[in-house]
Amino acid sequence: MTNEAITFDATLAQAFAAIVALVLSFLAILVPAIQQAARNKREDQEQKIKAKCLATSIRFSLHDIQVVLGKTRILATGQSFLTGTPNALPVEYQYSKVEIPATLLGSLDQFYLLGEIVGPMLLRFIAVLESYNQAVDLQVNQSFTDPTFPVADRWKRLIGFIQDVEPKVVEALKSVSAIADS
Repeated sequence: MTNEAITFDATLAQAFAAIVALVLSFLAILVPAIQQAARNKREDQEQKIKAKCLATSIRFSLHDIQVVLGKTRILATGQSFLTGTPNALPVEYQYSKVEIPATLLGSLDQFYLLGEIVGPMLLRFIAVLESYNQAVDLQVNQSFTDPTFPVADRWKRLIGFIQDVEPKVVEALKSVSAIADS
């Protein structure tokens, strides 16, 4: 073999070694990136599943709240037309408060799973329910301090409170259902 042939073989071997080194370094970067992308995809899927499960449980609670408010509105509507009734509020008025379900209160720290819009909306909805319950308590307390105020008018106020809350229940129910059904 001539000197030129040996030099050419050595150059070719060096070039081949450089290409192999380049491919190996590229693979050393690419493989962890692919693994990280697969991990991220699995985590995103887990988050979506958690969000759907949470939304499903909250949807049932919101539906229960909607039913309770509907029944209370029917009762209040009937009571608001009564005349000649005593001015003491009946026990049913005190039971018109809406208990905030444990699925809502127990999952406050998970609302972020539902997104930037639905999570905060549910927090505001809980605040609205708290305000509704405080308004009912206020009417009950005022019935003791101001017994001359007609009971029928207190029932009418309750109808107003319910009319304020019901659209928020519907809005929350639609938003949560969209996540649960996705």
